[in-house]
Order: sequence, then C-alpha cells, then structure tokens
Amino acid sequence: MTIQELVKFCEEHNIPLTTNIAIRCKDDYLITDDKLYIDKPYFGNCSDGRKWVHDNITLDENGYTDEVKIPEFLILKTED
Repeated sequence: MTIQELVKFCEEHNIPLTTNIAIRCKDDYLITDDKLYIDKPYFGNCSDGRKWVHDNITLDENGYTDEVKIPEFLILKTED
C-alpha cells in the first residue's frame, strides 16, 4: 500500500487525517486494506505507546488510566 492509497482509504472511510496510527506487527509485512481498521490500541509492550497514554489520557477516580478516554486509532495490522 502506498501513502496515497492509505490517504484514499482514510477519505473513503471518513477517518480524519489527524487520527493517530498504531501498528500491530511482528515482522515486515506489506500493508493491504484488509489489514486496516479502527480500534483502541493496547500498548502493553510499547514504551512509546505507554508514554503517549500517560501524557494524553487522564486517570480515573481510582488512579488508573481511564480506558474509556483512549481514542480509537487507525490500526495497521501486519500479522496474519
């Protein structure tokens, strides 16, 4: 998939170009549109993602990350 195709995919699915992107991957794979979808990311193994959550998402009344406030991301899934 080219960047132009990715932009076209976003336009066709009303995904704003300001949407964050997360990659679910294990190796190098070619991105195809059947591997793109909107979902909430899980950053359990990603220190940059955990930092993003820490910097951008408030805590709930119990002091935990308010999971409800995590926005949906455009997920690029590379695993089969």
